[in-house]
Amino acid sequence: MATNTRERGAAAVEFALVSLLLVTILVGICEFGFLFFTMGTISGAAREAARDYAIHGNVAQAQASATAAAPGTGLVTSEITISSCPTVAATAPPYPETTASISHTYHGLTGFFPFLPTTLTAKGVMRCGG
Repeated sequence: MATNTRERGAAAVEFALVSLLLVTILVGICEFGFLFFTMGTISGAAREAARDYAIHGNVAQAQASATAAAPGTGLVTSEITISSCPTVAATAPPYPETTASISHTYHGLTGFFPFLPTTLTAKGVMRCGG
């Protein structure tokens, strides 16, 4: 009977050690998944801001469009910069382009991994409408 109790105690210690490693891996998967989700969403938001500005020519509207395109990321309008289109549209190449750049401060999901990048950047380019 004493041997069985010792084996159960050893199994509990082994489980504690292995579960610590498995939980760390699970948290890492969640954290990096959220990081890649945020990167993709920020990239799409930059593209959307460039597209909106190329069509409408309104910086505030383009920034609002970008923040609406990036729900759940905490993107704010101060992180979005947009280059202006010229007032006269070109009729032959090279056509002018507008660029929307986003420099987003990434805070992470769990905070367990301080080595993650803290600033994510994205750029969207669109030909100016005429």
